[in-house]
Amino acid sequence: MTRLVAAFSLLMLASVAHAGPLPPDKQNYIGEWEGHGVSLTITPAGSVKLHKESGGFSKSFEGLFAGFDGNDLKVSVVISSFTVHIQEPPYLDRGVWLMTVEGAKVLRKDLSDPATGSRKSTYEGKLRDGFVAKGISVKSIFCPEDVAHKDLFACVLTTALGDVFPVKCVIDAKGTLDYQVDAALLDQKALQGFIVENFQKKPGVKVDAQCPGPFILKKPADVFECRANHGKKIYPVKVTVKDVQGNVSIDY
Repeated sequence: MTRLVAAFSLLMLASVAHAGPLPPDKQNYIGEWEGHGVSLTITPAGSVKLHKESGGFSKSFEGLFAGFDGNDLKVSVVISSFTVHIQEPPYLDRGVWLMTVEGAKVLRKDLSDPATGSRKSTYEGKLRDGFVAKGISVKSIFCPEDVAHKDLFACVLTTALGDVFPVKCVIDAKGTLDYQVDAALLDQKALQGFIVENFQKKPGVKVDAQCPGPFILKKPADVFECRANHGKKIYPVKVTVKDVQGNVSIDY
C-alpha cells in the first residue's frame, strides 16, 4: 500500500509540475470566451475551465494549462489530462476577439469599468431590440468595452442558430445608433413558398416546406437545410445564399 501511495503522489507532482501560465506569444488566449453552447475561461495564471453543451450532451472540466499541441490546448487535471480542441486561434475582427473552440465560434468578453459597462450594455440592448424587432432570434450580443469613446465600432451578434456576425455600428452627432450586418435577412414564409413553387414544376408533385424562421440571417455562400414533405416522404432541401439581397438557390 505504501508503494501505491508513493506512486500516486509522484504522478500528481509530475502533472502539476508541467502546468503553468501561458507563454508570452499566447497571451491572446487569456480571457472569458463564450459562443453557441461553449464557454471557456483561461486566466493569466494558467487556470482553464471549459463547459460544452451539444445535442443533449454536456461536458465540463477545470484544470491547469499544460502546453499546446498545435492550436489545441492541453489541460492537466491531477493525474489526468484533457484537450481543448481549437480550430481557429484567437483573431481580432473589427474590435472584437474571436476564436473557434470545439467547433463553435466564441467571443472574448472583455472586462470594463462600471461607467463604460453601462454604455456598452445600453448599445447591446438597442442592438438586441433591433434584431428581435426584425424577427431574428438572438442568443447574445457583445460590444467592445470602449464603445462610449467611438462613433464607429463593431459588435458581434450570435443568433439562436449559432451563426456569428460582426455588426458595423455608427453613432451620429445626436447619439443615434445605426448598424449594418453584411448578411441576408431571409423570410421563412417566402423561402418555403419558393421551395413549394419549384417542386410544383414537376407534374403531380405537391409538397409543403419547412425552414428555420420566422427570419434568419445568413452570409453569402452559406448553406443550410430546409425540408420538403410529400406525403410520408421527406426530402432534404439544400439552400445556398447567393447574396446579401437574399437571393438563394436550392438543390434537392
